[in-house]
Amino acid sequence: MTVHMLIKVQRWLLQTKVWRFVGFASAAVGLVCYALSSSFNYLFGNWNLLKIILYTVFSFIICIMILYENIWKQSRSLRFKAHTAFLVLTITSVYSFYFDKVVNGKPDAYSLISCAAFAIMSLSLSRQSHCGFEVDLLYFFLGCLTVLLMKIKFQLFIIGAGFASSATRCFTEVFHGSTFQLLNFANAVADGSPSIWCLFKMLAIFETLHHLISKFHLGPDSSVKEAAVTVQNRLGEAIRDLFLKLNYLTFRVPAAKKVSRSDGRHHPTAVQIISYVTSACRSRHTLEQVLQEYPKVNNGVVVKDSFIEQMEWIMDMLEKRLTYKSKEYRELALRYLFMMNNRRHIEAMIKSLDLETIFGNDWFQRNQAKFQQDLDLYQRYSWNKVLEFLKLDNNDCAALNGDVAEDILKEKLKLFNKQFEEFSPIGLYMIRSLKKK
Repeated sequence: MTVHMLIKVQRWLLQTKVWRFVGFASAAVGLVCYALSSSFNYLFGNWNLLKIILYTVFSFIICIMILYENIWKQSRSLRFKAHTAFLVLTITSVYSFYFDKVVNGKPDAYSLISCAAFAIMSLSLSRQSHCGFEVDLLYFFLGCLTVLLMKIKFQLFIIGAGFASSATRCFTEVFHGSTFQLLNFANAVADGSPSIWCLFKMLAIFETLHHLISKFHLGPDSSVKEAAVTVQNRLGEAIRDLFLKLNYLTFRVPAAKKVSRSDGRHHPTAVQIISYVTSACRSRHTLEQVLQEYPKVNNGVVVKDSFIEQMEWIMDMLEKRLTYKSKEYRELALRYLFMMNNRRHIEAMIKSLDLETIFGNDWFQRNQAKFQQDLDLYQRYSWNKVLEFLKLDNNDCAALNGDVAEDILKEKLKLFNKQFEEFSPIGLYMIRSLKKK
């Protein structure tokens, strides 16, 4: 029962909302107790209306910042973090100087409670944010608490030292627990089954881990950074292998098994493959970094792959897949219409997603040339075939002088109308789609 309660309390303490509330409550208690303490009177004198207003506004700002710490902590600006750390260091140094100079005698209970509350507030900040000053602020208030206890009785410094040791151990356990939980998750993802979804999740974790590793040297244990680097290397190699297999994985998607539409419109595979290509292009910087830092070794020879070449390979595989799909049509005209619609749709998607710089003008020129070739073949096998029904051969010309002339012309017009009804909607759809694109 006791072990179960301890596990429950540990899980409870790992929740961000709990630490946010603890920090807010500690800040409120600390500010109220400090206002009533003898330390405030020594430093700032007796209260008056102006001091009450200023202290109330200052306390309100501090409490709001602690309560809504999740908003301003999202800033990754190094300048903001540096200025904040410098400001906190300056304030604590100035306060420490005047506090040691002015305050004499034994402190009251309000001073002790305020220092302890501010130390807990700093601990909650170190649990939630990573601006770089939270741990220093925690040690500052613990140091102030230790000094105040020593002024009451020298032996009480043991209590202050115990608080400092507990805070360090608590911070270390929280740091280790959270960090290794993240690393275990990254390890599990790296060992997972290969899939496109897994690739892009790995990229997100790799980018986050790369951003955090530079900050792990601030932690209490260097082994965490070593473990993080090991996991990052495993992720990098897994990302490299998955990315190089992307051209095969893309054609295992459910859309690849769908039957082509009867009217020759673009295939769902083209849409899905281009969406994967777009996601890869958005992570181009990370993928190029992975290919550069984790090259593949074949028979002792380092082989460096190119991001652009891999993208071109995927597009070539997509074209071959669509060509294979076009053979599902019996009519040759529909095959070429199918290829034209897919080429135009792919080109329109690439332009709308601002991927022209990646594929370059050469790809667009080749695609246009292939489209024109498909268009010529489509015209040959569609409208030319329809017009063939209106042509008269020698036997038909001889028959025009007879009684069967009317029947021959009616039969040819009937066949012409039938073929025209089949090809006209498809051709008109193609024309409308080309105008839109």
